[in-house]
Amino acid sequence: MNKRYKIIEQLSCSKMSEVYLAIDRELARKWTIKKMLCTDEVVRECIFNEMNSMKKFHDRRVSAIRECFIEGEKICLVMEYIEGVELGKIIRDEPELAHGKALEWGIQIAQIIAMLHKNTPSIIYRDLKPQNIILQPNGMLCLIDFGAAKIKTDNAYDRYAVGTKGYAAPEQENGMSDERSDIYTFGKTLGKICGKNKIFGIGKVISRCTAARDKRYRTMDEVVKALKILEIIHRWKKVLLAAGVLSALAAALVTDYFSVKMEMSHMQKSYIEEIARIDKEYLHMALKSGKAEEALENINKYEIKNNAGLGELYLQCGMAAFTVLNDYEKAAGYFEKAEDGSRPEIAIYKEISYKMSGFSDRNSLMKLIDKLKERQKITKSEYSDEIIKKAEEVLNYAERKD
Repeated sequence: MNKRYKIIEQLSCSKMSEVYLAIDRELARKWTIKKMLCTDEVVRECIFNEMNSMKKFHDRRVSAIRECFIEGEKICLVMEYIEGVELGKIIRDEPELAHGKALEWGIQIAQIIAMLHKNTPSIIYRDLKPQNIILQPNGMLCLIDFGAAKIKTDNAYDRYAVGTKGYAAPEQENGMSDERSDIYTFGKTLGKICGKNKIFGIGKVISRCTAARDKRYRTMDEVVKALKILEIIHRWKKVLLAAGVLSALAAALVTDYFSVKMEMSHMQKSYIEEIARIDKEYLHMALKSGKAEEALENINKYEIKNNAGLGELYLQCGMAAFTVLNDYEKAAGYFEKAEDGSRPEIAIYKEISYKMSGFSDRNSLMKLIDKLKERQKITKSEYSDEIIKKAEEVLNYAERKD
């Protein structure tokens, strides 16, 4: 062993590798050292070079590689030691906790793998499993043990087969791996976290991940989007169940919107539109139950930065703020977001809302109402009728008060 490191304890041992906790004598810092047996000199040199090239990669969500050296027929990989608990242990000891966190953890893990794939050059992890994921004290997950990882090249064939039985993709047994192999192992890992009590819709994502190679999601970004939509669905689960639309939504999301035949741009558009559709269902029922303010707060909390496809949702939010909450300043903000040029009357809604929020210029407000009435002769919009009715009620009340 390199004299710089002092072994504290053995963490794990298998036929092909040993993992130790060690202390850096110079820095007084803990490291994880993995010794991997490799009798083939050519393969050993290949792994050594690959591990050294990955030393440049750093992210707080992964255990960084500090150095790599060779001892006889063993490759020694020195990696950052991560404090926390293995997900494998949590699944074994606290299965209910794991089941309850499945969606949250699934999104985190998918984002980590997606980040590796988008690195330049791409990193294929190849050995994803609960034992290689640490839940840190801050609640964030960290991916450890890059001993099986490889740098992606034009040649999809591997010099050696890697992976863990029960998690590795079928093609890995034949010495071939790429991003889709990681998607497969992700599906197996997520299935293990969920156990038998899979939350609604997540089984479809797992099935797509672990399907035949050409039937899987094409990228981990697609997996992230699928899981985030499920997160939105579960946010409004009780409301959607009451409306009887949950099953249809989940089926459409996972089966249709994320079909492998879809282009990325179309998928992104569908993702945003579906979130808008879910939120509109929620807002509609919240209005009926007198919970408009709570609904608007929730929608704001999860607001998507890209407003494309959300115009109708923002319009309905503006109407709720205007007609139900009497919060004209908030309504103006929503109407501004809803403007896309296709319905000029929305700009009038916004101006009326701004005037009513301050209510200092009654004549200007009356002119705007008249302007909207003229526009209404063309559009016949129910929204315009509601705005006019509410604005005139406020004007009449103000006149009576005077």
